[in-house]
Amino acid sequence: TRGASVETQDAGVTTSENLNSISFADSLNGYAVGANNAFIWTEDGGTNWTAGTGPSVGVALNVVVAVPDTNTLFVGDANGNVFRSEDNGTTWTTVRATTTNVAGGIADIALCACNVPVIVGNNAGDAAGVVIKSNDGGNTWETPSIPPGNTGLAAIECCNVNEYWIVGDAGEVFKLAGQSYKDTAS
Repeated sequence: TRGASVETQDAGVTTSENLNSISFADSLNGYAVGANNAFIWTEDGGTNWTAGTGPSVGVALNVVVAVPDTNTLFVGDANGNVFRSEDNGTTWTTVRATTTNVAGGIADIALCACNVPVIVGNNAGDAAGVVIKSNDGGNTWETPSIPPGNTGLAAIECCNVNEYWIVGDAGEVFKLAGQSYKDTAS
């Protein structure tokens, strides 16, 4: 039965840092990130975990998202940076450096199409949330969209390449929809 039991896979042996996010690329390869640049990974479906080196020394890693069936990961940190690894977290590239509009941190990352990450982040000054997408795997990013109401954002979920749902402060829910992010007009 699904959820009939909970089994500890790692009782804080690999890292003692608080973990904030987990994502699996497939049934075997998974990654978790957390406080103080914590990065751990498994290649056997979670039976064993190994400590790695995250991309942001001394900074909390808020979210990790693995691109399904690849070696590519995206990580967002508490300072508003987004990193990509194409080798399961061995090496990292900064694909979006901190700017004023996300200085409050990257809250979440959604991947609907493998090469189209969409991030939600928050401004440090007034907690206004922003939505930023990339159509080329994180190499370039569009101008941030700001939802109405100056609302801080917490999470984003992709339903299909045309529809994202976002939740934020004060119980607000937003829907980002329109022309496909995967098949944009040229």
